[in-house]
Amino acid sequence: MTRCNQWAGTATIIPLLRTASHERAKQLPDHGAGQPGAQMRQWLSAESGAATVVVAFSLAVLALSASVLVASGALVERQVLASAADAAALAAADTAVGFVSGVPCERAEQTAVRNHATMVDCTVEGFEVRVTVSRQVMGMPIRSSARAAPAPHASQM
Repeated sequence: MTRCNQWAGTATIIPLLRTASHERAKQLPDHGAGQPGAQMRQWLSAESGAATVVVAFSLAVLALSASVLVASGALVERQVLASAADAAALAAADTAVGFVSGVPCERAEQTAVRNHATMVDCTVEGFEVRVTVSRQVMGMPIRSSARAAPAPHASQM
């Protein structure tokens, strides 16, 4: 119940650890015993190659992390481009139906440019509009397409 009893095990472990490290130091050949740190340098040199493994593993983890970041950034950009295609198609469909004045494909192109995309194709068939937009992501072109049309009436279903 006293403090001494709680730490009683520590008193026996610490001398054992000290003894083990002294025994290890005694096993090392004496290279310049008069020089400060000679035993430590010798002990560290016995552990050669461990740093190489740690550095190689760290570089592998770093390379994997970088590739995951690049891939996730490309996926985010792909989703942003899909949103730009949707917005352009909806703007063109609103124009085709007559909710907004203008030419449907011109409206789609304006909307694509506002969303930092380039319109590649625009097709209007009646009130249905299909739009394809493109953008450069990390030097590679990616494309996304969208279709927009008014909802069918209940009598047409």
